[in-house]
Amino acid sequence: MTIFDVKNQSCKFLTLNSFPLYSLDMKIHRYTVNFVPAEEGGYTVIVPALPGCISEGDTYEEALENIKEAIQLYIESLQKDGLPVPEEISEKIEVAA
Repeated sequence: MTIFDVKNQSCKFLTLNSFPLYSLDMKIHRYTVNFVPAEEGGYTVIVPALPGCISEGDTYEEALENIKEAIQLYIESLQKDGLPVPEEISEKIEVAA
């Protein structure tokens, strides 16, 4: 399990010399992602808080970059449709087994 920040890239931005300069009102979204090793190698990655947000990669690093992009596109799609962006509510618990 890995937790990382995703910048909401659908916010207003300015450009300077063709490079985007994102505004300070950019919201950071934090999601838990689950890396599942694939039988044929590589990883499948799911985001439990974002139903249907799944990606994969041949390496851990590739899978991580791919899921970041998938989350950004997922959020952008929700915002374009005027839907709320889910925030993750989670807690880690310990269970003796």
